[in-house]
Amino acid sequence: MLTVALFQNTLHITELPVVPPMNTEPKASHFLVELTLKGALLAEELEAQRAFLRRLTDEGVLLLAGVLPEVAGRGLAVLISGSLQSARDVYAQAPVVLAAKASVEIHALKLTAGAVLR
Repeated sequence: MLTVALFQNTLHITELPVVPPMNTEPKASHFLVELTLKGALLAEELEAQRAFLRRLTDEGVLLLAGVLPEVAGRGLAVLISGSLQSARDVYAQAPVVLAAKASVEIHALKLTAGAVLR
């Protein structure tokens, strides 16, 4: 882009850098889900939760999920979402949460290293 200016009877032509338009798409972020079961799950409750996790994986929302084998009733998941609120909304639909069989805490997670950043 060129600008033209007349200053003290001298014509000045300056080339300004072209600034690309700002990306208005919301940037996806990662969120850590900490799940704590309130008791044992029935087989059908466990299968419903696994189906929920498979669906989130297929939709590209769930990066990983697992249990903490040394801490009974605890699990973790990492979600990819546009905001903390949308991550909360997603996990509010988890069968174990809907059945009041688990509580969750969700936190923003800033990834600083790892294969997922490549």
